[in-house]
Amino acid sequence: MRKEELEAKRIKRTAYHEAGHAVVAYFLADEAADLNTTIVDSDEERLDHWANCLAVANQLSRKSPLPSSRHDLIKVREPSMIILMAGPEAEERAFDSYEPGRAIHDYQYVMSLSCGMHANMDSVSAHIQYCRTIAQTFVKKAWPDVEAVAAALLENRRLTDAQTRSAVKQVLRARNE
Repeated sequence: MRKEELEAKRIKRTAYHEAGHAVVAYFLADEAADLNTTIVDSDEERLDHWANCLAVANQLSRKSPLPSSRHDLIKVREPSMIILMAGPEAEERAFDSYEPGRAIHDYQYVMSLSCGMHANMDSVSAHIQYCRTIAQTFVKKAWPDVEAVAAALLENRRLTDAQTRSAVKQVLRARNE
């Protein structure tokens, strides 16, 4: 495969990955969540992207009161875990696999969140699998939304919060007509 073809494939995979995060965040986060979406090419953009993912996760955590029990902690952190897992799940749905290098940071953060909630690795593994199943379900049900955001990303390479929300809302309007 030529270099241009490999680059086009990488960009398309990245668009679906990022669209998965954005669409699931749209449905799980409130209106204040920042849904800026970018196909990252450089380490600097990757850091900006990761900071944005964490900002959405932190925003989700702030809208709940401080957890007073492990159950409350799970309720606060679980949406972030699902959003993080939605990227690799969307990429896998589109291409029958995901690139581990792109998903490693997502899964590392999911692992650290889950380890902070459970006393043993069996519980951590079970919780991660549970969140993965929910992410798969979200991505499957919202697949037209993921495709719309991915297409917009492929066209523009960067979407503002308003553009990301608009792409999802267009699909929702079409679905309701």
